[in-house]
Amino acid sequence: MATKKTTASEAAPSDRKQRTEHLDAVLEKLVSSGFTAGISAYVERGGKPLYRGMTGLADIASGRRITDDTIFRIFSMSKVFTVTGALILYERGLYRMYDPISRFIPAFKNPKVFENGPDGKPYARPATREILVRDLFTMTSGIPYGGADSETERRIGRAMAREERTIAAGGTPSDTLRVAEKLAAIPL
Repeated sequence: MATKKTTASEAAPSDRKQRTEHLDAVLEKLVSSGFTAGISAYVERGGKPLYRGMTGLADIASGRRITDDTIFRIFSMSKVFTVTGALILYERGLYRMYDPISRFIPAFKNPKVFENGPDGKPYARPATREILVRDLFTMTSGIPYGGADSETERRIGRAMAREERTIAAGGTPSDTLRVAEKLAAIPL
């Protein structure tokens, strides 16, 4: 049987119980459906905890349940902070989701994409449109995530290896904008 613990702020609105029960049900469904073995959720606003719920197993093999102090191995956490910062800037009106990223990094103005030629070898052609901010949020920009073994990934790997060799030889590392400009020159 899964462990389940829920806490809510003492200064909760009248519908807090209903919301808490709904969130508990969502967590339970994620575990009972087999989507995950266990899950923990925490919601905070203005520095005050609004919700904490957990259910399921932290370790399937041992049957260890999730508790308040369970340590999770979580990947790609930098995305959470990047998106949070980006959405704060969005709320301030500093960009729109359909802005081309070339507005901020001009080197992305005329992107190219790889396409396989009749001989099976990749060749670069102009993209049908620019990359939009929205594309970055939805991971549909064409910039590879890794593991696809594509021509784009190989070229990015070579560019980053050159950067590492420069640093290893005592050279000055490129700043973030310069690295982005180097990557923008590589067809997607």
